Amino acid sequence: MNETTKIAAAVAAILGAGSAFAAGPVPTLSEAAAPNVSLYVAGSSAAKNAVTTALLTNMCGGAANALNITSVSNTNFGAVSCRPGAGTAQGNGALVFTVFYRFEGGSVTGALPIANNLAIATLDLTKTAFITCGTTTCSATVTGTSAANGTTDTFGGAVSDHAINAGILDVEPAALGTAANYPTPYSTTVWGAANPSGVAALPSAILFDQVFGIYVNTNAGVGLRNPLNLSVATVASILHKTVSDWSQVTDTNGLPALTSGSASTPIVLVNREQGSGSRAATDLLIAGDTCQSQGSALKENTNKNFTDYFSTGDVLTALSTNPGGISYATIDNAPKANEVLVNLNGITPTNLAAAAGAYPFWVESTIVSNSGGNAPDATLFTFFTSTLQTIGTAPHLASILANSTVPTGAANVAHVNTSANGDVDSTLGPATIYTNPSIRSKVTCALPTSNATAL
Repeated sequence: MNETTKIAAAVAAILGAGSAFAAGPVPTLSEAAAPNVSLYVAGSSAAKNAVTTALLTNMCGGAANALNITSVSNTNFGAVSCRPGAGTAQGNGALVFTVFYRFEGGSVTGALPIANNLAIATLDLTKTAFITCGTTTCSATVTGTSAANGTTDTFGGAVSDHAINAGILDVEPAALGTAANYPTPYSTTVWGAANPSGVAALPSAILFDQVFGIYVNTNAGVGLRNPLNLSVATVASILHKTVSDWSQVTDTNGLPALTSGSASTPIVLVNREQGSGSRAATDLLIAGDTCQSQGSALKENTNKNFTDYFSTGDVLTALSTNPGGISYATIDNAPKANEVLVNLNGITPTNLAAAAGAYPFWVESTIVSNSGGNAPDATLFTFFTSTLQTIGTAPHLASILANSTVPTGAANVAHVNTSANGDVDSTLGPATIYTNPSIRSKVTCALPTSNATAL
């Protein structure tokens, strides 16, 4: 059996475990609201697509078996409910499992509520006046915006406060405890006293790797090159605000970034808020804050009067309306109007390029568990964690790399030849997932080291 066949067999085995369930009927909204087993998760908005897809596929055996609840107005709250079949986190086809996931606020909402023992706004499925359902999907209205309500957690509609059982972070907890990435703007009245050491000390486990990219708004009136090839050093200068106009930027081929001959096109930084894992990843790996002697924290936008944004979707929406703007997000996000991904150091951002060691902008995402009185159901948490760790065997998101340290089984074993590490499954999407042979061992600043093993 050749290597590609081995991997395909491993993929089929894992996917079979998630898709051949004898899953029970789709729960009603009232059943989803009062499940036999629940898990309240908060954190990374960058991982939103990965988490949702993994729950629908691996816990529920497919979207047809699940009630998938997504929020509208504010789109950063969700839940997945189903009756998993036997062998899935003690499911038996009758018990209702509901996983609530809050994307609003990003990584900090997965860390700070656990460190400070807080209850925060999550979907409340008993608030039926704000929820409309079909057979397998529901829309839940959540009022309030990130800018107006994020730091005070004053969202309305189909939400109420609930303790968080587990948090998903784009980076290791210690990265959020640094001065530039701790959520200083968050209200201490609501979110508790400043506790960067408590956040940094949270025990964590690696889930998977995520590949990030730099997005720019190349509105036709701006005249930016497309594609735009920038060095990491140039992007760092933009994030440091030592370069503030596109007329000052030269690409990696020695050409001006502007093709229109415009004398002045201001660069608009469209940032995530402090506490965002996406921001922390960019601050550490691209701006070089605390990681490099010449690095410093990324700066705030000063060209326009708008605030930071509290989710991946919100920041990309804002970028699409700011010609000449620049921001950052995982590369699985389809660019919105006028947006393109930057080629860093001449390398197109892909998960294959990252696994091959050519593209530098990737991080190790982690999960933390509440070990206090709000500890998660042990069986469901273990299943949830292992499901996300083995996401590399279910190729469906272009931003994901399987981390070669987890799990220890054969499914995610690292290979020297990265091109043999994935297999496309049309039911999950066209993206091949590769095992990353390089590791940072939960230290974003660390230089990657090889963990490759040949089969």
